[in-house]
Amino acid sequence: MEVDRSAPVLVEKSVDIDAPREAVWDVLVDVDGWPAWNSTVGSASLDGPFEQGSRFKWKSGPSTITSTIERADRPEIAGWSGTTLGARAIHVWELEPNEGGTRVTTRESMSGLVPRLFSGSMRRKLETSLERWLAEMAGAVARRAH
Repeated sequence: MEVDRSAPVLVEKSVDIDAPREAVWDVLVDVDGWPAWNSTVGSASLDGPFEQGSRFKWKSGPSTITSTIERADRPEIAGWSGTTLGARAIHVWELEPNEGGTRVTTRESMSGLVPRLFSGSMRRKLETSLERWLAEMAGAVARRAH
């Protein structure tokens, strides 16, 4: 699974987290726990285990998104796709060992009519959202370690 490199909105961000991949993975795939640490997520509910084919609903800003897990390769790659408000999103996370910790890279593409019409503003909002998500994830991983 890969993002749509030809999509009108495509963002990639990374952060280094001082924790093993397994610890980062556990925070990332605890979908029901996202609202506790991720200020961009108002609610989230995973239907079943975090595995390929499972679905989850979550609210980010004014949008309610239904996503399907496309990849769940513990502790290396997680990915899902979803649709909302005239947009199809593909979101991929890669966790790589990095000097005793983990390099977390996230990529998201958005395609469809709405992203095509508002690509600039949607890209800026997505950049801000992913930066916040990564920073807040690092904090959540650190809190779980203590």
